[in-house]
Amino acid sequence: MSVADWKKTVEASHHKQTPIAVRSGDVVRVWQKIVEGEKERIAQFEGIVLKVNGDRGTSGTFTVRRVVDGIGIERTFPLHAPTIVKVEKLRQIKTRRSRLFYLRDLTEKQIRRRTELADMVVWEDDKAKIEEEKIKAEQEAEAAAREEERLKEEADAEAKVAAAKAAHEAANAEAPAEESPATEPTEETK
Repeated sequence: MSVADWKKTVEASHHKQTPIAVRSGDVVRVWQKIVEGEKERIAQFEGIVLKVNGDRGTSGTFTVRRVVDGIGIERTFPLHAPTIVKVEKLRQIKTRRSRLFYLRDLTEKQIRRRTELADMVVWEDDKAKIEEEKIKAEQEAEAAAREEERLKEEADAEAKVAAAKAAHEAANAEAPAEESPATEPTEETK
């Protein structure tokens, strides 16, 4: 087996069935699965595609730029990353270039002037809905477990308060109230 054949077989196992169709100038929202310890969540990253690198093979990437509080953030996503769940195309910028690095120097208002609304296109992995529903179900189960635990703690606290009241009342019932005899003032206290 030659190196080229070996490379094709390895790449074939990582290819997505429906490739992500983005190009420079698209305003996209990328939904990415993030694993934090044992928990999974889906995060969104919305911005302008500055460039699409490489071919549509496993080495292909696309770079998305976003401005948050005046600070530009750029992230590069592999086209065939298994963590990318969905890519939504929101708008499109008319451009004649394939590398839009000049957008780094423009303000958000200048960029907005260049945008035009286009039909929203969504690329979604076939397994995305199943995984999204699974993550939502896990989050709902965790919330229900937390609520159940909170209710159990409240019931335990109420039971402890009731037991303390009962013990206090029993202690008061056992010891009869001793009446103090009326004392006449003595000469020392007068």
